[in-house]
Amino acid sequence: MKIIYLLLCIAFTGCGPKSNEDIAKELIKEKLKTSLPDFNNYESANFGRMGKAFLPYEETGQYITNLKALNNCKDSITLLEKMIKENKNGSTGGVSNNERLQQLLDSTRALNDRNNSARQSYTPEQLFKMSHAYTVKDKAGLEIKTEDEFYFDKDLTKVLKVHKVY
Repeated sequence: MKIIYLLLCIAFTGCGPKSNEDIAKELIKEKLKTSLPDFNNYESANFGRMGKAFLPYEETGQYITNLKALNNCKDSITLLEKMIKENKNGSTGGVSNNERLQQLLDSTRALNDRNNSARQSYTPEQLFKMSHAYTVKDKAGLEIKTEDEFYFDKDLTKVLKVHKVY
């Protein structure tokens, strides 16, 4: 009876939830399945320890969205300046090109101000990271050793970024 009880205790402790490191290892393998040209030639060397990381503002979705809007304004300004130089008349249907140019310049300043204030008020989001060394055989059969750092969201549900170490 004692042996059965002992075996049941061992079984219950072994069936506990997965650790954060186990979840991260599974996420890394899933990411590599989609990113490597041939996952069948993948061979794991070692996994690093789970660590904490912080996402800089320049890599947030908010910054990227603001940057795209700013680049669109700058592109429009460039095109409008070119149109003004080519067409000395300067008017197209009620609103002059110079007025449109001024509106775009004002929009660019406003977007810059919004981006700068968002950068100053940004508190870095805590993430997790883990390094992983592995080898992959190329088509010629040569082994290529690689080490990457994988960055995960705070809930360990997806890989946000991969940084090549070597």
